[in-house]
Amino acid sequence: MYPFRKDLFATESRWYVACWDEDVTDQPIERWILNRPLVVYRDSTGRVVALDGRCPHRGFPLAKSRLCGSTIECGYHGMRFDASGACVHITSQEHIPSKMRVASYPVHELWNWVWIWMGDPQLADVRDVPDHIALGLTDTANWESDVKVYSHVAARYQLLHDNLLDLSQVGFLHGSTIGTADLAPIARSSTKTSRRSRRSSACSRQASSRSMSPCAATPMRSRRGICSSR
Repeated sequence: MYPFRKDLFATESRWYVACWDEDVTDQPIERWILNRPLVVYRDSTGRVVALDGRCPHRGFPLAKSRLCGSTIECGYHGMRFDASGACVHITSQEHIPSKMRVASYPVHELWNWVWIWMGDPQLADVRDVPDHIALGLTDTANWESDVKVYSHVAARYQLLHDNLLDLSQVGFLHGSTIGTADLAPIARSSTKTSRRSRRSSACSRQASSRSMSPCAATPMRSRRGICSSR
């Protein structure tokens, strides 16, 4: 899957963070994910809804429209769409063509985020949303988060993964804040099995407050954000 083909920059069959949960109200907002415009809002029951962001009639941005109960009314000609994406009202006619609809996307609220599934809706499984407690990313007992930011990056999100997994650069690029140069060396280790010998790189030690800069050794509040690109 990685690196991707030239005509494919990201996979659809994954859960993506669309926005902070507190950003979603009864006022529609627009988000671009995988180069698609989306409209996200809460209906009259408080449920999060995510639809294709353009009206199929004239392409009007639905994020610039308004809610009418549990439907969203296009701000151009007043067509209304329900949470499934089906058009349920056309002002100038009684008959509503079955093709008059917009795509609807599965969403799930977890970890203060609204997650959205961009692939085949039949394949969406909320159990595939990353478990932040299991990964050690969420520790409500010891950390408090009070800052929420967006970082718009004009690049593939995979490059951010490469950067965050490359810990050898911490002591140099962030030497004045969270790292020192002695964190960079990595020892070689071998694990032998009955079938074959495996070689792997492993850190020879765990970072401690003595091998880190004073700034990194000081308890800090966590800082969370969303990285997105268009």
